[in-house]
Amino acid sequence: MSREVLLVIAERIKDDDVFKNKRGPKQMNPTHQLMVLLDYLGTAGSGANNLKQRAYFHVGNGSVNNSRKRARDAVIHSLGKDFYHWPDENERKNISNCYKMEFNLPNCVGVMDGTLFPLAFQPETEDAADYHGRKF
Repeated sequence: MSREVLLVIAERIKDDDVFKNKRGPKQMNPTHQLMVLLDYLGTAGSGANNLKQRAYFHVGNGSVNNSRKRARDAVIHSLGKDFYHWPDENERKNISNCYKMEFNLPNCVGVMDGTLFPLAFQPETEDAADYHGRKF
């Protein structure tokens, strides 16, 4: 991601309520928190573990975890309605049919380069527990 794009996203999320402390120590700058999240999501395997992120960003363990959560929530709150939506029933059927025909993946409505997104609700299937990832 370019610095320009990072700054555009940071500008869109900076005023989200998650960055406003009601008490406690001052938070890191929202842009810095977004960088922690993007580093975590964009690093393969365990390369973005807490220890490495604490050392790289010069912050404590709690700050790393809190920054990722705050930045994720701010992106969802501030950008969600403009950039993503859950497909309606017809869209899901069409998408699912394409994945089944092309890749023999039944009931699939999307994949994305290893990036995980939280679902709005738990799937109502026997394998619901499989809808879990280490990054959320």
